[in-house]
Amino acid sequence: MLKVDLKEVENPEVHVDEDRLKFNAHGLGVAGSRDYSFEVEFYLPIDAKASKYRVTGRHVEFQLPKIGVGECWPRLTCRSQKLAWLKVDFDHFFMDDDNDSSGSEPMKEQILRRTTESRLKPSGEEVPVTFKLVYMVLFNLFQTVGFMYILIVLFFKLMQNGEASKKEAFASVGPQMACVLSMAVMEVIHPLFGWVKSYVPTTAMQVFGRGVIFFGLILQEPRLQHHEAVWWLFVVWSLVEVVRFVSLRHCVTMSLTVFILLLTIRRHVI
Repeated sequence: MLKVDLKEVENPEVHVDEDRLKFNAHGLGVAGSRDYSFEVEFYLPIDAKASKYRVTGRHVEFQLPKIGVGECWPRLTCRSQKLAWLKVDFDHFFMDDDNDSSGSEPMKEQILRRTTESRLKPSGEEVPVTFKLVYMVLFNLFQTVGFMYILIVLFFKLMQNGEASKKEAFASVGPQMACVLSMAVMEVIHPLFGWVKSYVPTTAMQVFGRGVIFFGLILQEPRLQHHEAVWWLFVVWSLVEVVRFVSLRHCVTMSLTVFILLLTIRRHVI
């Protein structure tokens, strides 16, 4: 049995052969309301004529009988590479008609043991993931601290010196803004490596646009550096980035951010 978690399914197109299953439909899934499709190549041939499916309000169920009686598959697909979206339902991992074959019990236990061990045992492929996690936490920490530092300094000087401080925004946090905007170039590289899920052209246009405004206009024109619009520009950029970087999954980053800010801001303003 294969279950597809897709709600409000419309116009399902299903094609079942002995060696593969093709599915295409419009529905509500993890990526919202859109068209979903997939193709699965089976580990061994199935009985295509006896196969059937049904659409419910919450999912689509496929019943795919095996040709061999008492046959136990080590996996669903013919490829050893695990599909990211595929999860094993142990309640239906073995068909009911397989229970009649006592000789398949050792095979079942072996498959279950291997499946459990593969999920618990660390493999060499997890090393890049660990490095990626550490790097992304440090990168987010650096950017969050940088933009929050800029915000706090700008508002502190506004309360301290009034509206006149807006003309000195570039002098106060110009180097810090140049640093975080330079680091933002890495946000274009991250999706190219597959480390984050984002649309590269959109990210590139955002980073390039800010770079042109700051490095091409403000940095090259001293008269612009004393304009109040620079203060508002820095505040908007910083607010957008702080909201984007600060999320529930970055709670560790936020704890470190608060500690570092207490040290850096105190030394800067005193």
